[in-house]
Amino acid sequence: MGGLRGLFTSRSIPTPAEFRILWDAFLTKGLAVDSARNTMAEARTLFRWMIAKKLIGKNPTEWIEVLGRRRRGKPQLSIDECAKLYSKGLELAAQGDVGATTVLCCPLMGCRATEVTDRIVREIDANGTIFAITASKTRTGIRRLPIPKVLQPLLAGLCRGKASSERVFGEDVPRHWLRYHVQRLCQLSQVPMISPHGLRGSWASISVAQGVAGDVVAKALGHTSFENMTARHYAQPDSIAGAATSRVAAILGAN
Repeated sequence: MGGLRGLFTSRSIPTPAEFRILWDAFLTKGLAVDSARNTMAEARTLFRWMIAKKLIGKNPTEWIEVLGRRRRGKPQLSIDECAKLYSKGLELAAQGDVGATTVLCCPLMGCRATEVTDRIVREIDANGTIFAITASKTRTGIRRLPIPKVLQPLLAGLCRGKASSERVFGEDVPRHWLRYHVQRLCQLSQVPMISPHGLRGSWASISVAQGVAGDVVAKALGHTSFENMTARHYAQPDSIAGAATSRVAAILGAN
């Protein structure tokens, strides 16, 4: 909706010629290719709906091509930057900062945003040592992850006193809430601003660089194939080429 509001500067339905003018003006904002393509996709969906409702006869977007290729993957942190964020997050989490504890689940376990925010108490399983993801965007996303020792007491503290069906991090916590706290920790840690998805990618890159087998990383991320998804969109090429011998939690100072 934010993209569409930025595109349409009036409430009137534009003709194809008027939409071309709107689109050219929209592109002068210097948007990334992904943002431009996403906004165009939303506009096309909106106009298809208008055609179905007989509000317009033609789709004004039909003759417009969005130039440029989408970027694969999201910006990631380096090992040193991820360690700084981890250190600050652990410091704040020890002080009872729920947002910081939530953020730590991304670089330490490689979870998607909703895989963290949607967890309920009963899914912190096996005496607080297993992070059970029972619903995900894909079938392979349903998995059970070992919780690093450093996270176990923090998650146990958040579960204490709650019913088994209550959410660990709060009942009304959306994935955008996690994004806010990731960027808050990035700012406090003085590292580049990234998204929860970028932290997930950082986990994958560090895992591969430290010698964790590709298929193990793919399964931990909930991917079917290392080559088709993990290697193309998550783990950076230099990480794949330069595998070593440890694990993410150890290199970040968690163990």
